[in-house]
Amino acid sequence: MAERIESLDFIRGVAVLGILFMNIMAMATPIEAYYSPFWREGLSAWEVPVYHLQSLLFESRFMSIFSLLFGVGLYIQYQSALTKNLPAQARLSSRLRWLLLFGLLHGFLLFEGDILTLYACCGFLLIRLLDLSSKKQWVLAFVLMGLGQLVMLGFVALLMYHDIPIFTAELPLSGTALTTLQQTWTSYPDRLLAQTINFAQFLLFIPLTVLWYNTGLMLIGILLYKNGFFQQSRWLPWGLGCLLLGLISGWGVQQLRITFGLSLDVGFSTILLMMLTGLLSAIGYCSLLMLFTNHHRVLVRLLKQVGRMAFTLYILQSVMVYLIFVWLAPQLWGQLARPELMALVIVLTVFQVWFADFWQRHYGQGPLERGWRYLAYRGFSHK
Repeated sequence: MAERIESLDFIRGVAVLGILFMNIMAMATPIEAYYSPFWREGLSAWEVPVYHLQSLLFESRFMSIFSLLFGVGLYIQYQSALTKNLPAQARLSSRLRWLLLFGLLHGFLLFEGDILTLYACCGFLLIRLLDLSSKKQWVLAFVLMGLGQLVMLGFVALLMYHDIPIFTAELPLSGTALTTLQQTWTSYPDRLLAQTINFAQFLLFIPLTVLWYNTGLMLIGILLYKNGFFQQSRWLPWGLGCLLLGLISGWGVQQLRITFGLSLDVGFSTILLMMLTGLLSAIGYCSLLMLFTNHHRVLVRLLKQVGRMAFTLYILQSVMVYLIFVWLAPQLWGQLARPELMALVIVLTVFQVWFADFWQRHYGQGPLERGWRYLAYRGFSHK
């Protein structure tokens, strides 16, 4: 079991670092930049190819890995508690309640694109499905994912049918429009108000859509784990096939976006398709990463350290970007293009790897991981 958990730490470490390559677009630029390479005037010729590369390799890919592994983590904790004759449901519920609180604070105060709140909500549903047979879990996983896709598609179709735009901005954003947005998102009171409104809307959106899809993803992760996917090399050909299919279908979604002109509303609606291709690529990425588990020992050790501090580093990412674009250099918000932002993320990635290694060599468990565990289990006789 210990070996399996270490391999999961390694994959989780890569996943949490990969998330920032997409999240940076929602943190340091107008939200329109997340969906379109034509978001402002004066962009270089590199913006479009970097957009396509970013979308193909990162969009929904690492977030899907994170969802798969979150389900695996809950399952492992559940089985461990049962083995020790501990109240598994109560312990997991306590962890999820505190995760929900952390997520709400993160979403309202730092980053409106928080996933912790969503994961906590999915977790409350997921822990009621852990005792089902694998056959029933497979059926439920696909039903939940299909339901989530249908509801999200229906929501987008309803808006488009009634000619209600998802985005109202005209692209590319003019210098005046960008300056106005910059003033809002670099002034803490204005930013806090905007984040509160946007995150509150997301909270209303969760039970209607993404809750079901992500719970299905987490079930898929559990089923893959139970079948030895994260341990046995016999799954490699299947995983690589998923990766190839994910890349090809992802490229197809990109061509669909190009055909419709990469308009914001059409781009947003194709996110649903990219989520499905993201799952295929995520499974493929996990297969490739498993090949490295027993090689490149220094790099693997460092990334395992990152995986063990995934919670801390996820919040740290928001703090770092917030410090840079709100406090230290607010004039850069909305001014850096994709190539520059990708370079910044690489620098921040190196720092996160160093920080995770430094912290665990000197202090052991990550600060948020330690605090979360203490808060969740303080009412139980066995920690």
